[in-house]
Amino acid sequence: MFKSAGLMRTAARAMPMRSAGSIKDAGGAFAKKGAAQEGKYMADDNAEKIRLLKEEIRKHPEDHPVAVALQKAVKDAEKK
Repeated sequence: MFKSAGLMRTAARAMPMRSAGSIKDAGGAFAKKGAAQEGKYMADDNAEKIRLLKEEIRKHPEDHPVAVALQKAVKDAEKK
Protein backbone atom coordinates (compact mmCIF):
# COMPACT_ATOMS: atom_id res chain seq x y z
CA MET A 1 0.00 0.00 0.00
CA PHE A 2 0.95 3.62 -0.29
CA LYS A 3 2.13 5.76 2.53
CA SER A 4 -0.58 8.20 1.52
CA ALA A 5 -3.09 6.11 3.47
CA GLY A 6 -1.45 7.39 6.64
CA LEU A 7 -1.68 10.93 5.35
CA MET A 8 -5.37 10.54 4.66
CA ARG A 9 -5.94 9.30 8.17
CA THR A 10 -4.11 12.32 9.56
CA ALA A 11 -5.94 14.68 7.25
CA ALA A 12 -9.28 13.28 8.33
CA ARG A 13 -8.42 13.94 11.95
CA ALA A 14 -7.34 17.48 11.18
CA MET A 15 -10.66 18.33 9.54
CA PRO A 16 -13.12 20.18 11.74
CA MET A 17 -15.76 17.95 13.28
CA ARG A 18 -19.17 18.54 11.80
CA SER A 19 -22.09 16.29 11.30
CA ALA A 20 -22.94 14.92 7.90
CA GLY A 21 -26.23 16.76 8.32
CA SER A 22 -29.32 16.45 6.28
CA ILE A 23 -30.59 18.39 3.34
CA LYS A 24 -33.00 20.21 5.67
CA ASP A 25 -30.03 21.44 7.71
CA ALA A 26 -28.46 22.90 4.58
CA GLY A 27 -31.52 25.00 3.78
CA GLY A 28 -32.59 26.17 0.35
CA ALA A 29 -34.99 24.71 -2.17
CA PHE A 30 -34.19 21.08 -1.32
CA ALA A 31 -34.94 21.74 2.34
CA LYS A 32 -38.30 23.30 1.46
CA LYS A 33 -39.17 20.42 -0.84
CA GLY A 34 -38.12 17.87 1.78
CA ALA A 35 -40.18 19.58 4.46
CA ALA A 36 -43.20 19.70 2.14
CA GLN A 37 -42.84 16.00 1.30
CA GLU A 38 -42.47 15.11 4.97
CA GLY A 39 -45.55 17.16 5.84
CA LYS A 40 -47.58 15.50 3.08
CA TYR A 41 -46.41 12.06 4.20
CA MET A 42 -47.44 12.77 7.80
CA ALA A 43 -50.83 14.16 6.75
CA ASP A 44 -51.49 11.16 4.51
CA ASP A 45 -50.35 8.76 7.23
CA ASN A 46 -52.61 10.41 9.82
CA ALA A 47 -55.55 10.37 7.40
CA GLU A 48 -55.01 6.66 6.78
CA LYS A 49 -54.85 5.95 10.53
CA ILE A 50 -58.07 7.89 11.09
CA ARG A 51 -59.75 6.05 8.20
CA LEU A 52 -58.72 2.67 9.66
CA LEU A 53 -59.87 3.69 13.14
CA LYS A 54 -63.27 4.80 11.84
CA GLU A 55 -63.59 1.55 9.90
CA GLU A 56 -62.76 -0.44 13.04
CA ILE A 57 -65.31 1.53 15.07
CA ARG A 58 -67.97 0.84 12.42
CA LYS A 59 -67.17 -2.89 12.53
CA HIS A 60 -67.17 -3.11 16.33
CA PRO A 61 -69.07 -0.13 17.76
CA GLU A 62 -69.66 -1.92 21.06
CA ASP A 63 -65.91 -1.87 21.80
CA HIS A 64 -65.53 1.89 21.31
CA PRO A 65 -65.06 3.79 24.61
CA VAL A 66 -67.81 6.29 23.80
CA ALA A 67 -70.20 3.46 22.96
CA VAL A 68 -69.29 1.69 26.19
CA ALA A 69 -69.93 4.89 28.17
CA LEU A 70 -73.29 5.38 26.44
CA GLN A 71 -74.31 1.80 27.15
CA LYS A 72 -73.38 2.26 30.80
CA ALA A 73 -75.35 5.51 30.97
CA VAL A 74 -78.40 3.81 29.43
CA LYS A 75 -78.17 0.94 31.91
CA ASP A 76 -77.80 3.36 34.82
CA ALA A 77 -80.81 5.34 33.58
CA GLU A 78 -82.87 2.16 33.32
CA LYS A 79 -82.07 1.26 36.94
CA LYS A 80 -83.55 4.53 38.20
